[in-house]
Amino acid sequence: MSSRARFAAAVVGVVAIAFAATRVFAAAAPPTYHTVPVRRANVNDVVTITGAVRAATVTHVSFKIPGRIASRLVSVGDTVAAGQALARLDTGDLEIGLAQAKAGLGGAKAKYDLVVAGAAPEDVAIAKQSVDNAQRTLDATKSATAAQLASAQIAFTTLRTAYASSQTGFQVLGDGVPSDVTGVTSSFGDGRAALAQALIDFTSMSTVDITTAKAAIGQADAALANAQNDGQQISSALDQWRSARDGVIAAWLQFDGAVGRGADTSGAATQYQSAVLAYTNATTQLSATLTLASAEVTAAETSVTVAQGALNSSTSRNDASLDEVRADLLGFQGTATGSGQLGATVAGKLAQMATYAGVIADAVGGTYLSTQQAVASARQTGESAVVGAQNAYDAAAAVLAKAGAPARSFDVAAAYAGVLAAQAALDKATSDLANATLTAPSAGVVASFDAQPGELVAAGAPLIDLYDTSTVTLHGSVGETDVAKLRLGQTATVAIDALSGGAPLSGRVTTLDPVATVQQGVPVYGVDVTIDHPDAGIRAGMSGTVSIAVASVKGALVVPTYAIRNENGVRTVAILRDGKVADVPVHLGISDDDVTQVAGVAEGDRVLVPLLTGSEVVPTPAR
Repeated sequence: MSSRARFAAAVVGVVAIAFAATRVFAAAAPPTYHTVPVRRANVNDVVTITGAVRAATVTHVSFKIPGRIASRLVSVGDTVAAGQALARLDTGDLEIGLAQAKAGLGGAKAKYDLVVAGAAPEDVAIAKQSVDNAQRTLDATKSATAAQLASAQIAFTTLRTAYASSQTGFQVLGDGVPSDVTGVTSSFGDGRAALAQALIDFTSMSTVDITTAKAAIGQADAALANAQNDGQQISSALDQWRSARDGVIAAWLQFDGAVGRGADTSGAATQYQSAVLAYTNATTQLSATLTLASAEVTAAETSVTVAQGALNSSTSRNDASLDEVRADLLGFQGTATGSGQLGATVAGKLAQMATYAGVIADAVGGTYLSTQQAVASARQTGESAVVGAQNAYDAAAAVLAKAGAPARSFDVAAAYAGVLAAQAALDKATSDLANATLTAPSAGVVASFDAQPGELVAAGAPLIDLYDTSTVTLHGSVGETDVAKLRLGQTATVAIDALSGGAPLSGRVTTLDPVATVQQGVPVYGVDVTIDHPDAGIRAGMSGTVSIAVASVKGALVVPTYAIRNENGVRTVAILRDGKVADVPVHLGISDDDVTQVAGVAEGDRVLVPLLTGSEVVPTPAR
């Protein structure tokens, strides 16, 4: 809202208060009239904008290539011409690049000449020798890689065979251990039965030898009784051993499954190690219980030997009644010998199973996979080596074929393309060196320079701002009521505060914001007015005022702006006719600072206006 509009609103409020007071005091005070006539006058609607001067065009100047600032050739505030040097980069690397590009172009041209000329005889001979060497290398590579692969396959086959045979041996031996252990424990009862029969078969009168023999047989029976008691521990240890043996088998089966699926075997290997440890402990416990029982059988055998000695003494050997006892004792010895043999068999099987478990552990622990991977590695390495040797041979053969053939059109074209590429590289290096000097694209004033010598700058990074002082604008803002009156191209009068002694400047509206910016809750629109012929003393940032005549009517019917009231959206004025006040609706036209064009009243009508005396309002007549 312009200052004029705010003033008009305030005056309308005062008029309303005055008329209201008139009604309140009409009965108590005599009518007081203050009127002005409706008259004709020239009305000009002017939009006034305050703002600041700024350059119409700001050019951001930057290097086209990255580099380090070597020197600044201008300072902020300098006026520069189009094409004037502003700054330079360090050109050391660029000069080297230019020299390299020149050398590259020379090499490309030489290669082109060589291709066009074709190969010399000595070049053909060298190419033939290269083919022969490549053939020998290919043959040797195939032979060596085949031998390495065969060796890796043999190692893996040997390990896999040992692994599989150890698994089979472990299972077969393990299947026989329980029956052997049962045979050992069963022999204890068989031995005691033989000893009991021997005691029954004594029929001779008691002699010293018979007494000695019976006592020894009793001792043997006691030892076997102890062995039978140990049999319970053997049975428990055997159950634990079976469980541990099954755990070992389950663990290697899990490993085999992982290998077959190509999955990670680390978990299976760890499980197998744990299973082997449990199996070793169970085997140790079983062996310990069998050893205790075996010691009792040995003690029984010793006692039986004593009894046999007594029955075969010089005084008893001819006693035929003792033959059955002697036979019983021989039967016991057979049983004891069988028990010992079974015990030895069990011990041998357990020892061999431990060996098999160790072989399996080595394989599961890494040798199986490492030898398997060695085969794959040997195959892959060999194939790669053969492919490399084959490629080398093919390349040598291609060189030979090319050396013996005339220059081909596409070779000539490729060589010529190399010349063009080298020329392009030279052109770029030349351009980069030229771009190391930053020049002004147009005339202007240096407004900012954002780098110092020695600093690195990126390509395209804004470095210098140039203000084009040939065209300046005054930028300000207006409210939503005034922006509706403005159009692009409207003429304007510009007054610069700092140039108070100069004549007003002409201008035109060049920019209107399409969207409002809210400032302190009020929407405003930016407006740019370009000055037609800017004074040389104008500088960016100076404040000024713009006046834009948006409408003009000559000889219009006007009333004072502050005499117009707004009641429920209807604009009215109070007219004094025949001593009475009447509210007359009016249509509004344009306004200036003092009066407003109206329609609905006649020239000469008396319009009531508030009489302002200090802060007092003199009442107007009541209706």
